[in-house]
Amino acid sequence: DFDLQRPSTRQREHGRTALTVLQPHPEVVLAAQQAADDLQEAAAQVAAAGGSVDMDALKARLQMEADAASPSGGLGAKAVPLKVVLGPQRTRQVISFEDRIITSDDPSRPTLTIFEHVDGSRVCEGMFPSYQLPNGRKAYMYYNGGVMLDEMSVDAVVPPPRPSTVPQALQQTMPLADVLNLIAKPPGSAPPFIPYKPVPYLVPLPPCHTLPVKRPDLREASAFGDLREDNLQLVIQAKRIVKTQTNTRVEAIEVAVVEEREPWTLPMSIFKPRAKESDARAFHDTDPAMEKMFERDWARACGKEKFTSMMARENKACKDAKDDKAALKDVHDVLLEYYNLWFSAFMYFAAFGSNDPYHMPLNAYTAFLDECQIADSESQFIKRSDCDTIFIVCNFQPDKKSAEAAVNVENAMMRYEFLESLVRSGIAKYGKGQATDDVATAVRLLLEQNLAANLPPAARHRANDFRNERLYTEEVDLVLKRHQVVLKALYSRYRLKPSGGGLRTKSVKLEGWLQLMQDTALIDGQFTIQDATLAFLWSRMAVMDEIKDYGRYTSLTFIDFLEALGRVADMKSLPLDSDLDAAGYQNILEWALEKERMEGNPDKPGAGGGGGGVGEDGEAVPLTHAELFRPRDSAGFDAPKSRPLYVKLELLLDLVFRRLYYDPTNPDMAFNYDGLLKLIKKIDKDLGP
Repeated sequence: DFDLQRPSTRQREHGRTALTVLQPHPEVVLAAQQAADDLQEAAAQVAAAGGSVDMDALKARLQMEADAASPSGGLGAKAVPLKVVLGPQRTRQVISFEDRIITSDDPSRPTLTIFEHVDGSRVCEGMFPSYQLPNGRKAYMYYNGGVMLDEMSVDAVVPPPRPSTVPQALQQTMPLADVLNLIAKPPGSAPPFIPYKPVPYLVPLPPCHTLPVKRPDLREASAFGDLREDNLQLVIQAKRIVKTQTNTRVEAIEVAVVEEREPWTLPMSIFKPRAKESDARAFHDTDPAMEKMFERDWARACGKEKFTSMMARENKACKDAKDDKAALKDVHDVLLEYYNLWFSAFMYFAAFGSNDPYHMPLNAYTAFLDECQIADSESQFIKRSDCDTIFIVCNFQPDKKSAEAAVNVENAMMRYEFLESLVRSGIAKYGKGQATDDVATAVRLLLEQNLAANLPPAARHRANDFRNERLYTEEVDLVLKRHQVVLKALYSRYRLKPSGGGLRTKSVKLEGWLQLMQDTALIDGQFTIQDATLAFLWSRMAVMDEIKDYGRYTSLTFIDFLEALGRVADMKSLPLDSDLDAAGYQNILEWALEKERMEGNPDKPGAGGGGGGVGEDGEAVPLTHAELFRPRDSAGFDAPKSRPLYVKLELLLDLVFRRLYYDPTNPDMAFNYDGLLKLIKKIDKDLGP
């Protein structure tokens, strides 16, 4: 009862719509039209006879007659024109059928079967759904597409060979390819078959011409591609094609396995013995150790009767007098709170004195008073003469046979005596009702407003800061370990005999340290004797009892000696390796000798006279050399450092070793590391035990 019709190309919008139309046969349509006409005619006759028209009964009678006359058994009588769209939803893919309907059992042809759905029937239940037709009936449709397209493999088109002649380069047509023909009619497919006919979308015309065409003013399809016949100019270049052949050889290379190294720590460094040798039993001066050291100083100061009676007298003069023990406890706590401050100040100003740096003589004490602005000519109790009296009273030793008297210099203060002078100066400047009556408050005012506010950075220095920030690093440890043998020999060589005679000490004293600085010519205008002395003092670990352990208090252990060398390297102005190379110096000793000649110091070895910026031959020294001899901005104690310590330490040790091996009578003798070690050991042996 239905026909499958293939729409025309125009109806399919040039291939943009996949459409197959299912329509009833013409006789079915005529039968349906005739039934409608009969219904209208019967209704007109009944109405003309004057009777009533029962349209439902009339339609039912005509429907039965139409069903009896229809060969399809009822479904076709109610058929109306119907279109069924069969086709994939993908673009550019169209399924087409032949123009004529052929009834055959050929399974390769597509067929569409339609049959009525009867309510209650379970034959097709669950197999495929039913569809409602425009006339209200339900029907099943089964489409068998058959074999649409044989599967085949289409290889990629091989591009044409590279043109070697001008005609080949000027080809007029595109190279031919049979790909589309193979797709349209696959080889091996026998008819009837359903050809695959791709219909591409039409590309819209460009908005403008990009090629030289004959009519650039037209935007029609015929105008695009219609090029002008201009003279074609070609530039042909001949290039030599070189074929490179590479031979690859595979070799088995064994890569050494890098062993995981244990992270660097202080206990595994060259500084390891310090944790056993020091009173703090650590690598630093710990707070508990410093507190014990203060308690020894406080106990010795309070052991002087004049000191305690003075504080008791001043406490009773206070309006709100306290118990004597409570007053002493308050002064004790204030001094302990600022112990690191005034301990560093004592060490710094003691180095100014003409005596040993473990006592503070009067000239150093006067420098301390001036720096901290303690003496006041307008004051009633703290004039310069009053300060001198305080120095004499604090330095007085009642028991000349005591242990303190055995090591205490007659005209200089030790650390516990300096503690007493701070208490007396605080009372004289701020006590006695001037700013306060309380002894502890007067001492606190002195420490805060005079010491903390006026001390220079070097007088505030804590030894632990340099150790943490510069010394205790893996790189410094490696440098010291590399020269450990020579450094130990050097440490033993500068254990000098006491000035009064006797055997050599077991450790390096200040005299031996300063002798090393002189022998290596490190003392100059930039690095003074006071700087060398401070490097010695700061490198010692804290000794809790300066009187009982006076020997250890005044000497350097080997680890302290290494730290002192590091401090010298950090304060000394040393050139960069790159500057030495640029200036043409073979080593740092040549630079040092040239610097001495520039300064015109005839007392130092290797000095050749002359001064300023003039060399031995009378010619001016280049500016780059003169700049090389000026102190660097990073030199000194408190200057910001531009290089890590291990770099400067390596330079300093090289200078020290070469200077000790240098012979002014034979300046051309090459430096020998093993020869230096033998020389140091020989001198050490000659000095005796």
